Amino acid sequence: MIGPQAADTLMRRILPKAALYAEGQARREAPVRTGTLRRSITNAPETGGLRYRVGSNLRYAEYVERGTGPHEIRPKRGRYLVYRWHGSLHYSKLVHHPGTKPNPFLGRALAATAQVVPAIVRGEINQSLSLGGEL
Repeated sequence: MIGPQAADTLMRRILPKAALYAEGQARREAPVRTGTLRRSITNAPETGGLRYRVGSNLRYAEYVERGTGPHEIRPKRGRYLVYRWHGSLHYSKLVHHPGTKPNPFLGRALAATAQVVPAIVRGEINQSLSLGGEL
C-alpha cells in the first residue's frame, strides 16, 4: 500500500510529464494557418501543483475547438467590412457567416495523453523502486 506522502511525491513527478506530453500533442493536433495558435499552446501548474492546465490563451482557440454556430458579422469601425474573398476585395455592411465546424484538437490531445499516462506512471514507480524508494 502506498502512503499519502509517497502518493503526493509520485503525483508531483507524474503530472508535469503528462502535462508536457499533452502540450506536445495539442501542438501537433492544432490546425495551422499562421502558426499562432500552435505557438500559443502551453501547460502550467495550478495552485498546489496537483493539477495542470494545457491550452491556449488566444480568444479564438475556443471557437476552433468547439466551432461556431451561424452568426452575423458587422463592422466594428467604419461603415463597411472590407475583406478579400476568392481573390477579390469585397465591401459589405453585414455578412451572414454560416459558422465553423468544431476541430477538437485539445480533446484529441487529451485522449492521446490518457493512453500514455499508464506508461508514465509505471516508469515513475519503477524508477522510484530502483532507487530504493518506498511506495
